Formats: sequence, C-alpha cells, structure tokens
Amino acid sequence: MLGDDFLRSLRHFPPVILTTAYPEYALDGFELDVVDYLLRPIAFERFLRDISKVVGR
Repeated sequence: MLGDDFLRSLRHFPPVILTTAYPEYALDGFELDVVDYLLRPIAFERFLRDISKVVGR
C-alpha cells in the first residue's frame, strides 16, 4: 500500500510530511492536504521548516 492510499483510508489523519524520490506523486500528496512533499535528497533546512509547521499546529 502506498502512503497516499494509506492516508485516503483514514477518517482523520495527523499532519503528514511525505518523503520520496518520485516527484510524480506530489499532486496526490497536496490533494490530501499534507504539510509538505519532500523529494530526496532532502534539504535539512526544509525538513526543519516543515517540522516547525507541524509543531506549531
């Protein structure tokens, strides 16, 4: 099961930061209202920014 399929199976889900090497799934992630969609290799500064978004919710 892919991550976006898993999220669609949930009634309510927590803030999610998707990480992958596949840019073609980014649109699906944003349709699920994820915090961010990070492509590998992941810049540490961007990851920290996203974690700050999650903690601030």
